[in-house]
Amino acid sequence: MQDSGDFKYRIVFSRRRTISISISPDNGVVVKAPYLTPAGTIKRFVKEKSDWINRILYGFNSLKRIDNEKGYSDGDSILLFGR
Repeated sequence: MQDSGDFKYRIVFSRRRTISISISPDNGVVVKAPYLTPAGTIKRFVKEKSDWINRILYGFNSLKRIDNEKGYSDGDSILLFGR
């Protein structure tokens, strides 16, 4: 886990040509980068995109979770088509 000051992010190295950022409420911020990418390059990329990342993370705070965090059990009601 790397720290950018405002948020923490995880770096995943893989066979790819570009650096990408994925943000989700469950997994947080994940930066995918090619093998052998220098740490300074990744930090600079994240710093350039930090305003966008903070805006998305702030938007997640306003979302309401509609599923049960513990999972479902017998007899629970499940929304179907918003009903």
